[in-house]
Amino acid sequence: GKQGFRFIMEGATTTVSVESLSVEEILRLLEVKTVQEALLLEPNQLNLLKYSKKLTDRRINSMIYKLCLADGESEPGRGSQILPTVKVRQLFIKSFSNQLNEFLQGGLASDEINEIYTPPSGERRFVVLNYLASALRDRHGVIFVDCINGFHPTDLKSTLEGSGCSSSDIFHALKLIKYFKKMTIAELLNLLYSLVMELEKKSQERGNSDHKLKFVILDSFSSMIEAQSQRLSEINEFVSKVDGILKTLTRKFNIAVLITSDPNLKSSTTKDAASISILGSNWSFVPDNMFYLNRKDALCRLTVLKSTRLTLNSSGFFRISSRGLMADLKDSRSVSDRRLL
Repeated sequence: GKQGFRFIMEGATTTVSVESLSVEEILRLLEVKTVQEALLLEPNQLNLLKYSKKLTDRRINSMIYKLCLADGESEPGRGSQILPTVKVRQLFIKSFSNQLNEFLQGGLASDEINEIYTPPSGERRFVVLNYLASALRDRHGVIFVDCINGFHPTDLKSTLEGSGCSSSDIFHALKLIKYFKKMTIAELLNLLYSLVMELEKKSQERGNSDHKLKFVILDSFSSMIEAQSQRLSEINEFVSKVDGILKTLTRKFNIAVLITSDPNLKSSTTKDAASISILGSNWSFVPDNMFYLNRKDALCRLTVLKSTRLTLNSSGFFRISSRGLMADLKDSRSVSDRRLL
């Protein structure tokens, strides 16, 4: 409760004033030693930290990272990580457009969280299908979470066929994907946390972090959160938890993460990383790279809103081929039409 914290130590029940304890002492009493354990704290347990020093959610999150990590970072979302970084070869999930891959300096990097905002007019499914098909064609294991159930497996098969895969290639490729659909927030957190624990277990058994899983896609992510969360405090709590889990997948296990989201239609601009998300400004610290995609006919433009590697507000262009694939611009007219986007 607010006035006292009742706990059992060495067989004796004791009550102490929460306000007399430091955050470090409370975490120790709650037996929290890692950020994974901190992610699973119940709301009433987190309230103990608030009562301790009247801290904000974000400040508590920052202090947890400091106290739980040997090499902790003070700002979650700015290079913080749950587990030590393992130096492995960086992998890139590529699109079918060489020009776009070049603009992204190789593609979607395996140690980064990428988020693409698209207007609600079909571009999101097109982007997801292309990156999904490309990853499967390159024999990468994929976890695909269709947060609002807007995906149909036959669409993926058609995209793979359009990319030149044979029936045999498609058969083997589809074995590499684990598909989840229409999840609750609690189910998504449980899935991601279980994934981290499974990867950690396998890495300990093998003595290294090598694994087949290379790509995680969370499709229509923000729409799911907005539909299920009624209060900003609930959203902030979720953001705090998912931030650590996704950074573990990227930093520790060298997995590329792609998130697709709807932009905040109430925002006056789609060029501001802090205001484009309907999840609030705290969310902007989670992705390493944030992009906005807009389209005119077959021409598409991907604009950098935030990045660890790319120039802010720079843009990459590609076209949609007759087979529904991301493709290179092929004529001067396409180049001149860039001004229209």
